[in-house]
Amino acid sequence: MNLEISNISKIYNNKVILDNISFQLFGGIYGLVGPNGAGKTTLMRIICDILPQDKGYISFDGMKKEDLDEKYRDLLGYLPQELGFYEHFTGEEFLRYIAVLKGLTKKETDKKVQETLELVNLTYEKKKKIAKYSGGMKRRLGIAQALLNDPKILILDEPTVGLDPMERIRFKNLLSRISVNKVIILSTHIISDIEGLATEVILMNKGTLKGKYSPEELLGNVNGKVFEIKIEENMYGEYNETYLISRREIESDGQVRLRIISDKEVKEGNLVKGSLEDAYIYHLEKEGEKNGYSH
Repeated sequence: MNLEISNISKIYNNKVILDNISFQLFGGIYGLVGPNGAGKTTLMRIICDILPQDKGYISFDGMKKEDLDEKYRDLLGYLPQELGFYEHFTGEEFLRYIAVLKGLTKKETDKKVQETLELVNLTYEKKKKIAKYSGGMKRRLGIAQALLNDPKILILDEPTVGLDPMERIRFKNLLSRISVNKVIILSTHIISDIEGLATEVILMNKGTLKGKYSPEELLGNVNGKVFEIKIEENMYGEYNETYLISRREIESDGQVRLRIISDKEVKEGNLVKGSLEDAYIYHLEKEGEKNGYSH
């Protein structure tokens, strides 16, 4: 199984949105990360055959998507960042409608609708109108529609937006269960969503590919460089000017706990194990994007 992205470029109104993007993906889960405006959504829409590329090609197992045509679209499952619903439908009716659009037979539809409802924990809500669904329930229904045709290529754009912490954990467990014999691309700004899950992390910025790394490679970049320290709140400005801060938390005693990434030892700071989020922020800093990240 091989999804190849080769020299993909896209231009809007004389502005380069994607600039010569190339990488190959095999079976597994891939995190697609980068700041706003990096080009992630445009790339995913091109992979899903919603937008045409201006240059380059996409192939699956050696065949270009244009040559595969409908067979390529049959391989796809896609959850966009914003998914429109017919809110007068029940959850089950919506999935049956999408199943028809995807060309499933009645027998396949009966089976897959119930399977996906169970997978996303909506079995007991399937007769409820979508208008009555919470934001998290709608997001889970969106994930279900992407899985209906048992896609070989699953593209998820910010899939955990609106999910509570327990739903996030269930979602990660779900992806782990279904990832066999699939290429899954998960775009997110919540880096913890891909920690312990992604086979590799694809980093994009300003329409260019900055690299494709294993989590271990990224974590290696912050090994011995992450510190935690408690300070008085009135000292925060000084620390923020001096250090790259990946997290700031107010403690019950009014003090501030800072998580700092530094190439040099932080005086009175405790060295701690780096996270994938630390590694991502450190990478952005090295790219000169510190001001584009909200601490």
